[in-house]
Amino acid sequence: MRVRGLCIVMLGLLFLLPLEVGAAVLEGQLQNKTPGGGAVRGVEVTLIRSQAGQEEKQTTTTDAEGGFRFADLSPGERYRIHLQYQGAAYDTEVTVPPEEEKSRIEIPVYDATDDPSLLRVKVHHLIVTPGEGSLLIREFLAIENTGDKAFIGTRPVDQGRRATLQFTLPQGVAERQYLAGLMECCVVPTESGFVDTMDVKPGIREIGFAYTVPFDAGQYTLVRSLDYPTETINVFVRDEVAARSPSLESKEVVQFQDRRYRHLAGKDLKAGTLVTVEIGGLPFRSGVFRYLALGAVSLFVLIGLAYSLIQRNRQQQSLSSLQEELQTQYDALIADLAGLDDAFEAGKIDPEEYRRLRAEKKGELLRLVASMKNLEEENAMDKKKKKQRGVKKTTPTPVTPWYSRRLVMLGIGGLFVLLIGGIFFLKSNALSEAKPPRIVVTPRSYDLGEIPRLGGKVSYVATVENRGEQPLTITRIRVS
Repeated sequence: MRVRGLCIVMLGLLFLLPLEVGAAVLEGQLQNKTPGGGAVRGVEVTLIRSQAGQEEKQTTTTDAEGGFRFADLSPGERYRIHLQYQGAAYDTEVTVPPEEEKSRIEIPVYDATDDPSLLRVKVHHLIVTPGEGSLLIREFLAIENTGDKAFIGTRPVDQGRRATLQFTLPQGVAERQYLAGLMECCVVPTESGFVDTMDVKPGIREIGFAYTVPFDAGQYTLVRSLDYPTETINVFVRDEVAARSPSLESKEVVQFQDRRYRHLAGKDLKAGTLVTVEIGGLPFRSGVFRYLALGAVSLFVLIGLAYSLIQRNRQQQSLSSLQEELQTQYDALIADLAGLDDAFEAGKIDPEEYRRLRAEKKGELLRLVASMKNLEEENAMDKKKKKQRGVKKTTPTPVTPWYSRRLVMLGIGGLFVLLIGGIFFLKSNALSEAKPPRIVVTPRSYDLGEIPRLGGKVSYVATVENRGEQPLTITRIRVS
């Protein structure tokens, strides 16, 4: 009984002790997919494991059949296999299954070629978005290697690398961004655009990039030279502006992402074809309104000065007319009083009526005399001001109103100011141009290191900055 109990205790302790997991083995095979292709023996294969920002590497060489083997691997870990074959790079991600001690992988490779005639574009999209003073153009291409060999380029560019894909961009491009299928480390800018140095394997490779171009006078002519034979090209321009092309066919307006776009399309275009799109009705830069406002303010000031001069001249004319009218009324009242006195002396009017009428006439006369005195004082003050300004006294003569001619001249001057302001804006290179949204992420990349398969969590803080001058909406974040 005592021995039986001891065995049970020992068995329980065995269950509590951790079980050691054996090291895993990864076996692989290179397969040349090019018919009649070269041998795959003697190829250096590197197994890379990234952990905590560090890379652990193991290197081996393929055997006569293209096989390779890596031992002492950690089950459940993720590795990257890297190799070079005839100048083309091959990278493959692989995870060693935790439940298997041995796993196998096959990696296809191709013979290399420097024949660019194998390349053609299946689909080419250009999406044009107007901004304030510039256009944001995004291009997406599906480039096909129609052969059975990997294209490794024809001419060297820098650091021993060869140019594989080339892209000719419109003149004056700025704010380049390399999107899907491109890596900044492998792109080399050129005077006409840029080239890529990554090889192009058989099949389809998707490429995306974006840039901006400035425009003036509310219009822009987009000229894009095609670098490869193109089966289908589509140009999408936001429908709030006009777009036409002598080389493309106009299609129905399309809508995607809650936006409407004018659609221009072409098919079976040869390499070197110039695709031209004339875009009109573009928004002016905000600076033009400053110049127009300045010209408008100047025009209003000139009109105001002219109006004040006209009003002063009219005031002087009305002052003389009022003086003449008051003098006429004064003479009439004097005559009325004299007639009233004559009628009373002749007994034609009774004394009470005479005193009432004389009092009314005398009151009117006193008010009239007071008005004439005020008018004389105002006239004297105006003459004194003119004398202080050095204005000589001249005898007024009835002439054609001078202010009409001056008003016309001032109006022409104001319009001239508007014209000069608009031309200065359109020709000025010092004006700031509105930049489209541009994402800058700091840091650009980060190795999350080893993450446990079950319940593993890591934290990573990145700063996303919009260095453009237009609002940006982030709808999706992808981590690879």
